[in-house]
Formats: sequence, C-alpha cells, structure tokens
Amino acid sequence: MILFYNYSVKRQTIVLIIFLILFAEAAAFCFLYFNQETRVEALVDESVLKTKRVLKAEPVLAKNEGSFSTFSSTTTKELKPEIKIEEPVVNRFVLPIPLYYQQHSLSCEIAALRMALAGVGVKINESDIIEIMPINPAPRIGNIWGDPDKEFVGSIDGAQNTTGYGVHWPVIRDLAQAWRPESEGQSGATYADIVRELKAGHPVIYWGVAKSNMTFDPWQTLEGKTIKAWTGEHVRTIIGYEGDDDNPSYLIINDPTAGRLKLSRRSFLIDWARFDNSLVIVR
Repeated sequence: MILFYNYSVKRQTIVLIIFLILFAEAAAFCFLYFNQETRVEALVDESVLKTKRVLKAEPVLAKNEGSFSTFSSTTTKELKPEIKIEEPVVNRFVLPIPLYYQQHSLSCEIAALRMALAGVGVKINESDIIEIMPINPAPRIGNIWGDPDKEFVGSIDGAQNTTGYGVHWPVIRDLAQAWRPESEGQSGATYADIVRELKAGHPVIYWGVAKSNMTFDPWQTLEGKTIKAWTGEHVRTIIGYEGDDDNPSYLIINDPTAGRLKLSRRSFLIDWARFDNSLVIVR
C-alpha cells in the first residue's frame, strides 16, 4: 500500500510539473504575440480601424516603427499659399421704402401706391386710398365691363377678370396727386425714365402681370371703348436698381404679394410692355 501511494504521488507531481511548464510557455508566447500586435496597431490611427472612414492616404502597417510610413496627397513643399478671389463690387441703389402687402385680393395697385407714398414721407393705410377711389363694383357680363382708366373695375375682393379686376395708371396718378400734387403718370415711358426718377428719389409704380403665362383678355365698355387688359394684371413699386447707373442690369421691386424682388432688365421690359410701358411716378 505504501509503495502504491508513493508511486501515485510521484506520478501526480510529474503531471503537475509538466502542466506548469506548458502553461508558462503558453503565457510567454501570448505575451510576446499580443504585445507585438498592440505596438504595431498603435502606429495606425485607431479611429480608422474602428470606423473604417476613408482617408486621403491609406495607413501602412509595418513591423517596426522605423519602417512605418503614410502617404499624403500633398507634402509641405507642395503646399501653395491660399489665393483669395475678391468678389466684384456691385453697384446698388435702393430708396428707403417699406414693404407693404396688399390687404385685399385685388388691391395690388392700392398697396403699390401706399408704398410709393411712404417713400416720399406720406404714411397712410389702404383704407385711406380706397375711401377716395372711384369704384364700379359691377361684375363682368360677357365681354362688357367697366373702364379701369376711370375707376376700379369690379370688386376689390373679387376673382380677377370675372368679378373683379383693378385700375390702370390714370386712376392711380389722380390718387397720388391727392397727397403729392407733383406726381405724374404716363404710357410709353422708357427704362431710362425709370432710372432717372429713382436717382432723383422718386419711387415708380408700374403695370405688368403676376406670372409670365398670363393671357391677353380685352373687353368693351358700354360706351364702346376697347380695354387692353391681361389675366393676372399686377402692379408693383420700383424702389431701386443694381448695376450700371445709366443702364442697370436689375431693378429692385417691392411686390405687394411676393415681397422684395430683383428683376432683370430683360424680364422687366417684357412684362412692362404688356401694358404699353405704363407707370406712375410719385414725387
């Protein structure tokens, strides 16, 4: 029994020693291996390994720090001084005129006049103008309707070219003269006329249409007069320009429905021609 016991103890001791030797070798191997991998990976941006985001140059793994390198699209020698491009100075002239939105569905002419009067120091409301404005509220019957050269045609809250329309320059000129007697209106004006009046400090009201796809829609008055009208008739106030002082490329406009706009000379002239270059100058 004693001999058998001694033999068993010796065998277990030998097995334990072998196990410890193997464990120590394995631990040493793991330590050397993982320490080397950690050192190599430390040469690479860790955020690249985690997110895989694209760099200007791909990282290069090396076995030792001395041989590690990265490639860049530019080097210090290749860098050039930053070149700043100066924006061209734009000549802009704008009169200090407030923007007023129209208060009725068809009161664009009234709102435009209100803005122009404010530009020369007359502060009034739409209702002040409407109170003295001649109005013919009758709706359109076939091709017979009122005369917008003499009165507001239809309802100021109506639907355009059916139950309401508006007024042309002679009525707005007369209304402007109630507050500013030197105000004038005309058809057949020129682009140069507008620029000259703006530079003199006078806002200009002009007739056009709300959108480019509007159609010609004339009618007859009871007296047999032909009224040259368009669907979408719309009136705005010119308050300034941008570009050359003699022939600017753009006009700056207060639109009583769309807000402040910058309209090219070409687009403006096409729109303005629909109503024979009609305007009112408020002085």
